[in-house]
Formats: sequence, structure tokens, C-alpha cells
Amino acid sequence: MASHRGHITFSTLVAAGYAAAGIQYYDMLPEHVLLASVIIVIAGMLPDIDAGGSAPSRELGGLLAAISPIAVLEFYPDIKTGGVTRIALVVVASYLFTRVFVVRGLKKFTVHRGMIHSLPAAIILFEITYLMFLELVWVDRMYISLAALVGFLSHLVLDSWSNVDLLKGAMGQSESKGKPLKLFGDSSFATVVMYCCALVLGWFVSADFYPEWQQYWQ
Repeated sequence: MASHRGHITFSTLVAAGYAAAGIQYYDMLPEHVLLASVIIVIAGMLPDIDAGGSAPSRELGGLLAAISPIAVLEFYPDIKTGGVTRIALVVVASYLFTRVFVVRGLKKFTVHRGMIHSLPAAIILFEITYLMFLELVWVDRMYISLAALVGFLSHLVLDSWSNVDLLKGAMGQSESKGKPLKLFGDSSFATVVMYCCALVLGWFVSADFYPEWQQYWQ
């Protein structure tokens, strides 16, 4: 399995290529290119958040603690009318929720290289990123959300490549280390939950493509 540093290096190289393609072929704005590059590097570490108290899980907690208050205030702008007290309450509540429930929940209820190391998880990350940037035009939104998908897949691909051991395979001594590129996990419950999340988020993404569908969930 590739090391944490190896994943960061590989995702950074992928981000550089993705940024160059965005500038060269799609005339993306510099801020969108920079955002997509950062997302690729972050997404390239995300599959390892199921590795107990690993560095990616701690970094995810800090990132969510910083971003979640902004997302809450963006989706519920009326909170800002409550002044500094209400905003501070949102920040503190978001911090406690992400650091206590999200990070500890991942540590307690996930297993390393389980369903988080899977293709459905990559699709879920794409859907979440797409829904987070609904204010952007479609091309920019797809560029940024595809960056999340590319970054996540870069981790799975590198893990899959590091699983290949041609010498031991030829000698009949190869051992299974768990398949990163998978559609189903060992836990049926985790697999069902992952697919349900992908389907629900996929519905909202599809509703953006087909606005007439919004009448069914508004």
C-alpha cells in the first residue's frame, strides 16, 4: 500500500496536470484552477480517513471544522441577522460536531480499506462537491467537482498499483491486501449505506440537470 507521502506526491502531480488542462483547453479562471488543484490534493488523501487516528482523519476534522460554518451560513443566511452571538454559536457547534461526531464516528464505525476505499465513495464525493458549488456556471461546477473525483480516484489507483507484486505472484506467494477499486465491501450494511447515499445525492444532482424534477422534492 502506498504511503501517506506517496499519495500526497502523486495527487499533487495529478493536480498540476489537471490545472494545466483547465487553463489550456477550458480557459478556467485562476481561482477555479487553484481551488480544483487544492481539492484534488485533499481528495487524494480522503480514502485514508478510515485508518483510525491517521493524519488524513485528523486533517479532515480540521478542514470540516473550518468549512462547515461557512456552508451553514451560506445555506441559511438568516442566521447572520442574529449578530455575532448566533454566528459564534454556529462556529462552535460545527466544530464540536465535526471533531467529536464525524472524526470519532469514522474511527469507531469504519475499517481500513473498507467501503470508503471504493468507487461508490468516489461518486459520492463528486456529488457532494457538485452540490456545494451550485452558484457557479455549469462548466466551472463540473470542472471543480470532477477534480474531487479525479483526486479520490488517484488514491485508489495508486493503492491498486501498489498491490501488484509480480515477483510473489509469479512464485505463488501473493497475498490479498484488499482491493481499493471495488464496488462492494465485506460489510453488506456498509455497502447498502454507501449506495443509498450515492442514490440520494444523485437525485439532487439530477434535479439540477432537469429542473422540472425539483417539484417532487420542494
